[in-house]
Amino acid sequence: MTNAVRHAQHSPDAEVTLHMTEHLLVASVGDLDSRPITPAEAGRAAGQGLRTVADLARTFGGDVRIEPSSGGCGKTVVVRFILPQGTP
Repeated sequence: MTNAVRHAQHSPDAEVTLHMTEHLLVASVGDLDSRPITPAEAGRAAGQGLRTVADLARTFGGDVRIEPSSGGCGKTVVVRFILPQGTP
């Protein structure tokens, strides 16, 4: 969410969604800023927040994807975490 606020300043809105199943947590942040971003580029930024999130996701067997917005304008950063067995 911090990246959407800092780097998508021309986007008036950002949407955060969380989805959880028995073994998976998916967090996504979408904005209307048409400028693309890749995890490699985000890693060069001052805060390196997306890189930290990607490292954390990989620790839990997950990943980070950057997808075009379903509405055709903007992008969505999707982070998947595989949850350990026994997670409530």
